[in-house]
Amino acid sequence: MSLQIREFYEFGVFRLDPVGRRLLRGDGAVQLAPKAFEALMVLVEGRGRVLDRAELIRRLWPEGEAGDANLAVTISQLRKTLGGRPDGGLYIET
Repeated sequence: MSLQIREFYEFGVFRLDPVGRRLLRGDGAVQLAPKAFEALMVLVEGRGRVLDRAELIRRLWPEGEAGDANLAVTISQLRKTLGGRPDGGLYIET
């Protein structure tokens, strides 16, 4: 019998499952576009430090096929999906 260990990232009311590529709010799944999920993973893994635009673009579009506008749309989608923190702040700060 094999034992599978799964890691989750928890923040606020959310739980991020990197293996299952899912974002959960309570018991329900939250719909995220694939690139928005990737962006959230980069931000969560980089928590506690400032990630500049160039680094985000490089990590999300390593082939260089996107720019500032793509990043802005992706981060905007994430902000709308996540909403605000219980303390009134934002999950993604500029």
